[in-house]
Amino acid sequence: MKLDAPGPKSTLIALAIAVIIAVVPPIGYGLVAVNFLDKKTTLLAELNAARVAKYIYAHEKMWQYQRVRIAELIEQDATIAGQNRLKVIDDHGKVVVTVGAAPGSMRLSHSVPLKSGDRVAGSLVVSAPLTGILETAGWIALI
Repeated sequence: MKLDAPGPKSTLIALAIAVIIAVVPPIGYGLVAVNFLDKKTTLLAELNAARVAKYIYAHEKMWQYQRVRIAELIEQDATIAGQNRLKVIDDHGKVVVTVGAAPGSMRLSHSVPLKSGDRVAGSLVVSAPLTGILETAGWIALI
């Protein structure tokens, strides 16, 4: 009994299947994880912006100088959220307070305006690291 060597068509099909198996799971995981992280940072930013905006409305003229109180308002969510960094910026672009660890160069950031009445008093920025997602996607690709 003589076996024939696989033809070029079956080799190309096998190569395509191998590439799909190697590429689709890590990319799929990465897309789902980044989407979840985006939703999480958006929610965290909006909740904290509402809390800080309420404080700004009550202390219209001097809120930029109340760093300790503003840090207390956002610190709890920063520790719950893990490695996120929350930053409050006034309307002149000056950083009022920063809470949390530096997320590194690969990060996902979301900014929400701090509205006090009819004016924008500043913004709140939430930054989350992407390194964990990329590391996990790399392990999935390796496996």
